Amino acid sequence: MDVRTLMRRSAGFSADEEYLACLLSCVVAGSTDPSALDREKVRRILEDKPPLRARLEQARRDTPHGLEWAAEVQRAESVIRKLAQGHALHELGEPRHDAPTELVVRPLPTLSDSEREWFEVPAPAPVWPEVGSRAMQRMVLGDEAAFGWIQVQDGRYRFNACISGGIEIRIVIHEYLAGYCRWDD
Repeated sequence: MDVRTLMRRSAGFSADEEYLACLLSCVVAGSTDPSALDREKVRRILEDKPPLRARLEQARRDTPHGLEWAAEVQRAESVIRKLAQGHALHELGEPRHDAPTELVVRPLPTLSDSEREWFEVPAPAPVWPEVGSRAMQRMVLGDEAAFGWIQVQDGRYRFNACISGGIEIRIVIHEYLAGYCRWDD
């Protein structure tokens, strides 16, 4: 593989990221029809890649309980792990190259009330973040996001990163998909 191909791949979505972005847009819209989707980039991907659109259409099922999607869970887990590793490093100054101790990816609507509360209201971190990390800078500046959720893009992406007997990263994408990643000390 030549350098240009590698640079193009690293500059864009990985196949798993592309799949998950398209899946979530389709789930939120309830359709794989590109014209029904709100994100231009996802519309273009599905128009340019009929096999991906067909794959997502096959994952869509009308059931007596409503519309359901049979997601390729390993692809979603791959993306959540990658995002969590980035947040652990960037927010907490804690590089994590090993597999997490725990990795959970589920649609928010499938969480029970107690699971949802545990996920949405993390316990206060008993350990301060790494000196010089973004989390420490927020804490020192009195930023309320220091111990809560950080909204990256309203309604589209938020996360919480803390050190609580290990590294814990919580992620919500499209206010639909919940991801939790933990590395024990």
